[in-house]
Amino acid sequence: MLISIHMMLVHFLFFSPDDLFALAGLYKSGNIKELENFVMGVVTNSGTQYYLVIDNIENFGNFAESLFDGNTFDNDMINAYKNMYVKAYKITTTNSVSSNENQFLNYLSQNSSGLKLFKGSDNMKNWQLLEKDKNGNVIPKDCP
Repeated sequence: MLISIHMMLVHFLFFSPDDLFALAGLYKSGNIKELENFVMGVVTNSGTQYYLVIDNIENFGNFAESLFDGNTFDNDMINAYKNMYVKAYKITTTNSVSSNENQFLNYLSQNSSGLKLFKGSDNMKNWQLLEKDKNGNVIPKDCP
């Protein structure tokens, strides 16, 4: 089955390590038909919605490869990754939405993920690209 456009998840937190491993798995198995059009979304229990899009295919490919041991997931690696996600990047259920956005953007950047993060309005009709300014503040930019 080739996925060409959307994948939507419902979460209590944010994009989880499991989501990132699932995305990497789809890529590694060749199940994303059009990388430049792929969108992965989550809706959190706070009602906040996010999309991840692949912005740099080469960086994303390297990022996806880094999550695997050969062509399979290693459970010890997954557990270590989940632990790092919380301890090193501080993306937790107790954080505010803005704190998790900030930390997740750090995570994407520091891992050269090739992914961009978008945040949707309550009705999901308007989206903003979330980026960081030179001072490390999260800056939402309206999408045309």
